[in-house]
Amino acid sequence: MRDRNIAELIGRIYDAAQDEGLWLGLACQIAETFDSNSTVLYLREMGAAGALVLSATENFGPDFHESYDKYYWQHDIWHSQVVKLGLTSKVVTSKDLIADSDFERSEIYNDFLRGTGIFYIIGACSPFQIKR
Repeated sequence: MRDRNIAELIGRIYDAAQDEGLWLGLACQIAETFDSNSTVLYLREMGAAGALVLSATENFGPDFHESYDKYYWQHDIWHSQVVKLGLTSKVVTSKDLIADSDFERSEIYNDFLRGTGIFYIIGACSPFQIKR
């Protein structure tokens, strides 16, 4: 059953890449498939402020997005490490970017992410630009 759920999820992700209207609700399906309390799918350009949120679980309300776009984007350790390491066309996890002990002491974790239950991430780096 789990393999079928993952295969269906992968299909939905590919479909959403072709039709942006399909992103809605995808974060909830990802969270459910992997038994996670939080999922947010967002795009962020290398030098840009803020992020384009594609889909998010309910614990990422408008206040979360607004806080990130106004302030925390500049303290996003994961993103800054991707830029610093020059990563492109690669899938990364939080542990590829920063040690857990360093992340635990960071401003973005303590003042922003701790309440959401987010500690680990999986991300994809791509050389493409976002069309808005």
